[in-house]
Amino acid sequence: QEDKSAQFTLEGDRVVSLFVTQEAPPASVARALRSLPSLEKVTLFWGPLTTNIADALSTLRHLKHLDCNSSTIDDGAFAHLSKLRQLEVLELHHPNRITDRAMPHLAKLTNLTTLAINTEFHPRPNNWRELVLSEQGIAHVAALKRLTHLNLHGQNATDENCRQLAKLPRLTN
Repeated sequence: QEDKSAQFTLEGDRVVSLFVTQEAPPASVARALRSLPSLEKVTLFWGPLTTNIADALSTLRHLKHLDCNSSTIDDGAFAHLSKLRQLEVLELHHPNRITDRAMPHLAKLTNLTTLAINTEFHPRPNNWRELVLSEQGIAHVAALKRLTHLNLHGQNATDENCRQLAKLPRLTN
């Protein structure tokens, strides 16, 4: 039976892209990441972004694009992700939660041109404000001066946040 828990893209003899689904055990994902130093894009689809996986990601010096789709994200993962200074695209679509504690770490990713933090709840739980960014967390995004694309769907943005973000010099979308 064919294993579909991971797919990869080759450029010559280098693996440059990895797509991982929830079937892949986190320890195996971390091992695979550490063994593929040429990765430029990683997609975690319905799988966890554990501290161990984030630590492995932080060693990838060529990683430009990280897409976590419907992932459970450990709070400790963001400190490791902050080491990805070359990262240009960070997409966090439908994370289980993202809190203000993550944002000082993400604000260190000064090469980001695209940031998507996209949260939707169906139905919306009573504690939804605890699971998304507040005004204080969103304020950290203003440090990302290279952003051209920003998606904060479902976050608790205020008018003041919007005024701050509108001042980003390259933001077009």
